[in-house]
Amino acid sequence: MVRRAVAINIKDMVECVEEEFIKIEILPIFANLIRDEIDSVKISSIENCSHMLKYYTKNEIQTNIIPYLKNADPQHASWRIRFAVGEALLEISKQVDDEIVRKNIFPVYDQMLKDHEQEVKSNAVLKVVELLDKLT
Repeated sequence: MVRRAVAINIKDMVECVEEEFIKIEILPIFANLIRDEIDSVKISSIENCSHMLKYYTKNEIQTNIIPYLKNADPQHASWRIRFAVGEALLEISKQVDDEIVRKNIFPVYDQMLKDHEQEVKSNAVLKVVELLDKLT
């Protein structure tokens, strides 16, 4: 319950603390939450990670945020987690360079297009269309 509350309210925490504190303290909390064993905790932290983006440079997003999202569901056990990752990556794509999108975000969507769950595939198709609009 406490971890889920933290995951839900991480967006409020980043608004109340200094930028350096976010990078030193909040990112490790986010990293632990996204690896949590409870899906609802992972999903809440994925959904709220976009609130941290404004405190990171494009390269920091590439090295500190995207890898956690890419590995949020390593066993492909929860389609809801993969769906949430698709949503979050679209938000991240608006904050980073096109090269980062091509190298780090498109491959994730490519995997989602091959997913066995229809909801994940459908979401990926919609997000890829939006990404292509961004890149052109």
